[in-house]
Amino acid sequence: MKALKDNKEYTIDETQKAHYIALGYDIRDEEGNVIAYGQGKTVPYEKYAELEAAHKDLMDAYEKLAGDGLGDMDIEQLKVYAAEHNIDLGQATSQDGILKKIRSAQKA
Repeated sequence: MKALKDNKEYTIDETQKAHYIALGYDIRDEEGNVIAYGQGKTVPYEKYAELEAAHKDLMDAYEKLAGDGLGDMDIEQLKVYAAEHNIDLGQATSQDGILKKIRSAQKA
């Protein structure tokens, strides 16, 4: 198996695997498949923000498909809906925050 990190590659055996993982090396088998990821990995913020935006888009699409109509309401409409259904919005002021409070109350 191989231990890889940056531009370094070492051929290792099973007894060395844990040591190299602790040093942050990815471990791959002879075919190049990842067996284990090294410790201490981080994701650049730009990639995180990209994934978070994609997640939000998917959740918005899901909400529209779910058919409850809440995702199509603006903030004022959501506040009225919450008041009509006796839902406490707490500190929520954004559309996402209000939607979360309403959906949480509906599940309860």
